[in-house]
Amino acid sequence: MTELARDEITADAIELQGNRTKNGLPHTIPITLMIRCVLDALPKTGKFVLNGTDRPFGDHSGAKARVTPAIKPWTLHDLRRSFASGLQRLGVAPHIVELALNHRSGTFSGVAGIYQRHRYAKEVLEAFELWSKHIEVLIAVKAETA
Repeated sequence: MTELARDEITADAIELQGNRTKNGLPHTIPITLMIRCVLDALPKTGKFVLNGTDRPFGDHSGAKARVTPAIKPWTLHDLRRSFASGLQRLGVAPHIVELALNHRSGTFSGVAGIYQRHRYAKEVLEAFELWSKHIEVLIAVKAETA
């Protein structure tokens, strides 16, 4: 998401075209209240949302190094893994986690993927809302212990 462009955000979702996803398929990320709060706190200028400039975040001046945690080895992909594992721990069905990540495996691959076209938008939104609430609790606990 370091290259999230302003024109990819609608009132209710982040809409990524296939040329912006790993599997080449479009992906819709529902905007929860927490996601909206984060987006609203970011700069309102420039093409790119994260830094408010016309160059992607991390494209200059060591920006990625400034936000990389001191956990080695660590990559941005670890956020996806934490999201997937966390949703599973919170009781979200694996096929919903897969859709939230824009994966097309298991239920949605091969012959099954040809016939099973429903994308569970309501359930994916609920998963993102559940994750947002989980993060809110973690932030509140950290604030209490600080």
